[in-house]
This record gives sequence, structure tokens and C-alpha cells, in this order.
Amino acid sequence: MTCRSFSILAAFRAMRFPSPLRLAVALSVLAGAFLGFVSVVLALDPPAPMSDESIQGMILPFPAKTLLHRQDRIVFIGDSITGQGANVQDGWRHLIQKGLTLVSMENQQKLISLGGSGQTVGSWVNVEMRSRDTQQFLDVKDVDVKAELDQPADVVVFMLGMNDALLPSMADTDEAADKWIETYSELIRSVRSRCNPRVVAIATPTLCTEDTDTPKNLFLNRLSDKIEELAKKEGYYALQTRLFMEDVLNTGRTYRPDFHVTTDYVHPNFAGHYAIAAGILRSLGEKSAQKALLKEYEAQIYGKEKPPLSYTAARWPNTPAPEAEPTNVPVYNMKQVYFVKLWTPGSNANANKQLTMEGPSGWQVQRQGTPGTRTDIRDSANYNLIGIPDRLVTEFPVKLPPYETKIRIQAPWLIGVAQNPGPHWVEGKLDPAKAAAQPSDTEFSDGKGFGTKPAMNGRPVKWFSYIASSYWDGNNSPGSIDMAAVTFYQTFYTAYGVRWLYSDVDRPVEVLTSPLGFVNNNYLTLWVNGEKLCAGVQLKKGDKVTTTLKKGWNSMVFRSDHSTWQWAFALDIRGLNGDELKDVRVSLKEPDAPPASPTAPSVASGDSTGAGSAK
Repeated sequence: MTCRSFSILAAFRAMRFPSPLRLAVALSVLAGAFLGFVSVVLALDPPAPMSDESIQGMILPFPAKTLLHRQDRIVFIGDSITGQGANVQDGWRHLIQKGLTLVSMENQQKLISLGGSGQTVGSWVNVEMRSRDTQQFLDVKDVDVKAELDQPADVVVFMLGMNDALLPSMADTDEAADKWIETYSELIRSVRSRCNPRVVAIATPTLCTEDTDTPKNLFLNRLSDKIEELAKKEGYYALQTRLFMEDVLNTGRTYRPDFHVTTDYVHPNFAGHYAIAAGILRSLGEKSAQKALLKEYEAQIYGKEKPPLSYTAARWPNTPAPEAEPTNVPVYNMKQVYFVKLWTPGSNANANKQLTMEGPSGWQVQRQGTPGTRTDIRDSANYNLIGIPDRLVTEFPVKLPPYETKIRIQAPWLIGVAQNPGPHWVEGKLDPAKAAAQPSDTEFSDGKGFGTKPAMNGRPVKWFSYIASSYWDGNNSPGSIDMAAVTFYQTFYTAYGVRWLYSDVDRPVEVLTSPLGFVNNNYLTLWVNGEKLCAGVQLKKGDKVTTTLKKGWNSMVFRSDHSTWQWAFALDIRGLNGDELKDVRVSLKEPDAPPASPTAPSVASGDSTGAGSAK
């Protein structure tokens, strides 16, 4: 203000107006400058007093009192998740309105959703610019961006970033994250200049896969950190939607191993919509509304009848699946270690002494010592499971009289991933004939060379062992593959994957070749024992191929070519004529002998604190 004032005064001193006129003009301009400055400063409330609260084990500051007024006009700016918040009957925008009215019928805020499918921070800059001159309609019917932003708003909430992480053209680098937040800041300033809000808030992006350690989510964590920094710098408010979604997910998993906060590992289901609403309300100082909302819908979120036993399982080290270096290739006789947290009812620690878990043949079941607990929710017991996941699905029966359940672990894939642009991509579509001419098809189609090659079609390759999880797309199906759990892929990537399958007899089978996710553009080539069953086909729901597993070891090899958006698919093998394939064994490398004969199972009881006691 001071520097600007002096520069204006200096300019007027140089003007050759008569002195009284010069003074009047100068005072008029200075007044306008001062009022403009004040309007910018007062556009936001001064930072509200904060109180600390624990969410997900983190002590976070939240406004000690509400930032909302009872007649506020609140505008939400975002992508398809914001659109669904309005378009879905119990979407998060409706839940916010419900929470506010639950605590007071005097809350009469007007909530407007400007959400568009596929929108990124960069594309929203263009939407906002175009809306200054022309109507712009997004996902919510009859809601015009121009008309809504041309009006004053009391509160503006931004929630963007999901599509920036999904869009394969964005790299997971510090430079990309810095550019992203710069563009975001420009968008916020442009919107503020139009509707002059009292409160500006930025919601952290929600989960992309339900595993917080996948590459996409780790990058979204970095973007969330950038949001926190921008909010602190500019006097905005960061809304903890991401942490609330994680909290709801982790709570739900204590009741059900397949509990979800999304419908497709991106868009929220009812539990996810509640989590977003709760995160926004609590971060705006509406603690009472958030608590009232949870009380109203807790049974709908977590289920009226909660199963007595649940579990979470992750390979050790934790997900994503550890990269397999060429010198340490996962082979048939390589043991895997899984960490399992088994959730049990009640708060009586003695009850867990009756808990037993049976390990299948060849597995060790080790009960760990003092369990970690969430005493506000459930008791828990910790186990290490050590063995070879050599079945399509390996089951571990668990008993806590009178309750029983089974822990399920899927068979692994060995996968190599590399960026692979080239002439086989024509206008974003795969040309199967050109793709088949690449040398890696010859190298890998018979199952040889996996995990040992330093390059794929002349480009550096990274190798991973992958095991399906209910946290990733595919709902824990043993044939499902979600590449977002493996790597931060970008445009034009190729993956080759292999399993070796041992069959006791010759048998006909079918392979269900299913696309996963809500939008993807990937193409499949599949070989069994070197025979090409399909070549560069774009996956469609319901597709399948038939083949024969011969007696002995059989190689199943896939190649998946991906251009944009999600990269997820499933190759589930099924027997015919009632054949459940229970004898089929799995390896990540062609063994030179049949599988070993079954041995006695291992059982760990509630009294075990170390290696597990066999019974």
C-alpha cells in the first residue's frame, strides 16, 4: 500500500493540473486504491482461532468455532466427485446440508455445485476464463458456471487434483507438483476476483485406489501438502477430506475386510460421501454438524450388523509390492511374508487367548506379542504369515469360538513395466500388427526372461511381483491387476506379466479378460504355452478366451498396452464343467519339478507370542 501510494503521488506531482484540481484528482485515485486494497484484505476472514484434534493419529488444528453464517451462499468447485456430490441422492453436498440442519433449522445456507467430469486444475482455469463471457455447463444439470460465479459468494470451496493424478500426462515430480499449485493459486485468485468470498477453502483430494501407499496416492499426498502450504501462506482454509476418508476406510476395515469408501477405487460410495461431507464440515468449524451426521448415518456407513471378525492383510514390506531386482527375482521356492491384523469383538483381552489361525500346508503362522489396538472400536491380534502363495487363492481358517472366518491371499504375478511410445500407437489407438513386430513379444511370449531383462523394446524396464488386494481395483480377484498399485504410469506404457500354472491333468479352461475401472484405454495380448489367444484387443466386459491347461507346468503371459486414464484389468482363469481348479499350483518362474507334496498345517493360538505353536 505504501509503495503504491508513493508511486501514485509522484505521478500526480508531475502532472501540470492547477493545484486544487491536481489535489482533488489525487485524493480520488488514492481513495479508490485504498478501498481496493481493503476489499482484497477483507475478502477473507482473518484466520479463525484453532483447536487441536486427533484424526488418523495426527494432531490437527481445526477452527474452534464455525466459519459459516446461516444465510451463506457456498459454491463448490471441482471435478466429477463434486458433480456426484450434488447428482447422487445421498451425495456429500446433500449430506453437508443435512448435517447443518440437524444442528439448527436456522441454518439456511445455499449450496451450489460446479463439478465437471475429467476436470483438472488446468482445465478449470479455462472453464473459468470462458465463463466470463459465455455460459458453461458441467455435470450438474441447468447450473451455469457463468451465472453462479458472476454473483457474490460468501464461501468458495475448491476440490481438485484427482484427475491431475489420474491423467497420465502428469509426472510425479516436485517440478510438476510446484507447477500444479501455481496454477491452482491462479485459479483461486481469478474466482476470488469475481465473487469476493469471505472464506476460501481448499479440500485435499480423496483416495485413488484405497491403498494409501500406492504411487498415485503418494503423489496425491504431495499435492495435499502443497494445498496446506498455500492455505497457510494466503489465509485460506485447508479441508481434511483426504484424512477423513482414510479414517472412515480404516474404521470400516475393522468390521469387514472388503469394506470400501469408493465404488470404483476413485468415486465415493455412501461411506465416501459421508467422509467428504464430514471432512468439509469439521474443517469449517462445524464439529456439531459433523457429529450429528455421523450419529444419523453410522449404521448406514458401517452396517447395522457388524461381523464379529475382520482382518487387514499386507505383504511385508508393505504395499506396493516390492520391486524385484534382476539379482533377486521372485521364484517358485521364494517365501513371502504377510502382516495380518485380525480385528475381534469386545474389549476383553482374555478373549483373544481363544483365537486360533490355521496355516495351510507349508505355511508358518506366527502370532506377534502385544497387539496394537483401537480400543475405541475393536480389539486386534497381529500375525505374520510366512510361506509360498502357490494357489490361486490361499485360505487361512480363523476361529474365536463361536465365530469363524477365513483370510484369503491371492496368487502373485511377475510384471515388467516400461514406457513404450512408438509407431504402434496411431492417434491414441493401438495398431496390433505394428505392436506385434516389437522384439519383446518374442522374448516374453513363452514365459522366458521375466525378471532378468534390463530393457523392454529398448527402454528400461522395472520388475514387480504383484498380489491382488481388496484395496486395489478388482475386488481381490486373483486375476485382477491394477497398475496404479505398481507404478505411476504415464502415457503409452506397456506391461508384460507371467504366471506358471501346474495342473495334475489336461483340462479345458476359460480366461475372463475383463476391463476394470470406469474409464480406460488399454489393449490385451495373451499367450498360454506360447500360443497367442488374442492380439492387441481393446478389452470389453464379458470377453473371454478358451484354452487347455496341459498336465504339468503351463505358462500364462500377458501384454497390456495403455494410452490414457485408468490402467486396470483382470485375467481370471476358470475351469469348465464344475472344475474348481483346486489342485492348480502357481509359480512366478518355470520350475524344473512338480510341486512338493502337502505337509501338515501350522496353527497359531492366542497364547503364542513368537513363532507360533503347531498342533
